[in-house]
Amino acid sequence: MNILSVDLTQPIHYISVLFSGKKYSFTFEEDDKSRRNDWFQKIDHIYNQISDFDIEKIDANLYIAGPGSYTGARLAYTFLSSIEYLNKTPFYAISNLTAILGFEKNMIPVLFGNKSDIFYQINGKDLYSTDFQEITALNTNLIGIQDDLKVLDKVVDNSGLASIAIDLFLDNEENALKNNFPNYIKELNYTKTNG
Repeated sequence: MNILSVDLTQPIHYISVLFSGKKYSFTFEEDDKSRRNDWFQKIDHIYNQISDFDIEKIDANLYIAGPGSYTGARLAYTFLSSIEYLNKTPFYAISNLTAILGFEKNMIPVLFGNKSDIFYQINGKDLYSTDFQEITALNTNLIGIQDDLKVLDKVVDNSGLASIAIDLFLDNEENALKNNFPNYIKELNYTKTNG
């Protein structure tokens, strides 16, 4: 099976490709935000690095759907929706928390968001809290990608989430989310101003 997996939920973008039985990983770092989402550059780079690569030979596309940068998740969703429409290639969303957990089944994956936002997963369900004590009260080891608070028992290299998503999908397609939309865990509240 040939798979393209993208993670745009971080300032540095990561793409992993499983093609003809070999896995490749690519990192795209761009300071200029207006050029960060240049798909021509990303796809050209993949074509230049994998000699027999053909996007039409991809059997499935994956994307890391959040929580994380929802702008990045929406961009990945839009790109893969276009590929699905053009090439009839199905795509699947994988929760950041599922990718962080990987095959470590006795831990709780945690992402620390803006302000006091904490995203975590228990028994495959993605949850949201602002109370860290609620999570530590579970008395389970924590796994994550950022250990700014020095509370994680295991730190996963965030550059590997796109690759881990491929492994999880190959292990069981049920590791994908039930729908392909970005993984909004925290309820979004919008307030109308001046009108």
